[in-house]
Order: sequence, then C-alpha cells, then structure tokens
Amino acid sequence: MLHLTPRFAVVAAILLLAAGLSQDQTPTLDHAALKARVKLEEASAKIQFDNAHTQLAMTQASTDASDMQEARMYRALASVKARANKLGNDAAPVLRLIEKSQAAWKAYREAEMTLQWPASHDFGTAYPMCVGRGSAALFADRAETLERMLEVEEGDVCSPRWDTPRELDVSRARDSTTSPATPASPK
Repeated sequence: MLHLTPRFAVVAAILLLAAGLSQDQTPTLDHAALKARVKLEEASAKIQFDNAHTQLAMTQASTDASDMQEARMYRALASVKARANKLGNDAAPVLRLIEKSQAAWKAYREAEMTLQWPASHDFGTAYPMCVGRGSAALFADRAETLERMLEVEEGDVCSPRWDTPRELDVSRARDSTTSPATPASPK
C-alpha cells in the first residue's frame, strides 16, 4: 500500500499543475483556480525553505520563492491586460494606464530593494537569501494588487471598477505628463 505524505501530495500537485500549464499558456480569469494555485505554490515554497538546513539551501529556497512570486505577478498582469483588451475602444488608454502603473511599481521595487539591502558586503552570505525573501514579498504584494483588479465583489463600492468603460476616466491615461496626484487639465 502506498502512503502519501503531505509533502509528496504538494509536489505531485505542482507537477500536475505545471504539466497542464505547459500545454496552454493563455492567461486565465478563473479566480478559484488562481487562488488554489497560489496556495499550492506558497505551501511548496514554505516546505522548501523549512527543510533547508544550509545557507546555500536557504538562499536557493528564497530565490525560488522570488521567481515563483514574480511569475505569479506576470500571470496576474497578463490576465489584467487580457481583460483590458476586451474593452473595445477604451482598451488602448486602459492598457497605457496598466503599463504606467507597472513601470511605477518596478521603480518602487528597485528603490525599496536598494534601500533595504544596499550592499552585499554588509550582509555576508545571508545577503542573497535576504534579497530573495524581500523580492518575493514585493512580487507577492504586487500580484495580490493585480489579482484584486480581477475580482469585482458585488456590493463592495470600493471594489476596482477599472474595466467598466462607462465609469472609466481615460483622460488621465491619454495625458502621460499628468501625475497621479494632479487631475487632468480640461481640454
């Protein structure tokens, strides 16, 4: 009789999920599947880090977690863009807003990483592990933000409405010189 440990089940599920994804790389808007996948990936990363007994293994686990969260962020970004592409005439300005937001986030991420871990010689061999963990956290936060953009909860007036053309103020997207804190000038 075959006894399956929880770790084996997680690894098997990841392999099955990866095999299925390799056949179809189109962005998905299935929120239940997305949430299940995220939980599975996070459990796998935690197991890998918890079982790391050397600095090299902890660094590898942190790097893997960062790579996994970065991939999650780009999947969510692709899903947001796919939904934006369905907006017809409003797609182009919305896509510009998405790109502007992503570029600003990348600048923030770079500044934050530089602030928190300015020089590798100050941290020794733990530096790559610290950078990996910090990077994973930032990618996870951005992924969650993008994933929330895909979920409109009925009754929640503060739920993102960016993909509803009649409520979209595209004037800010057309004028790339307008800062987020400054309203677009009347034309």
